[in-house]
Amino acid sequence: MTSEKTWVGIDVCKDVLDIDLLPQGGTLQQPHHEREVQALIEQLRPLSPSLVVVESTPIVPSHPCRTAA
Repeated sequence: MTSEKTWVGIDVCKDVLDIDLLPQGGTLQQPHHEREVQALIEQLRPLSPSLVVVESTPIVPSHPCRTAA
């Protein structure tokens, strides 16, 4: 029996992290501050993700991260 691999995608905005878990399909959103980043690491540790992809969202006037701030 093979275990299902977990992939994590993190979209980094100035004030918010948007996190997607695949193939579980879970999503999280949390503030982009050092304490919350450390808490996210602790949340992800038990999942033993096979891959973590981090993408920085460019600052463009029409992007949701820009308008939400």
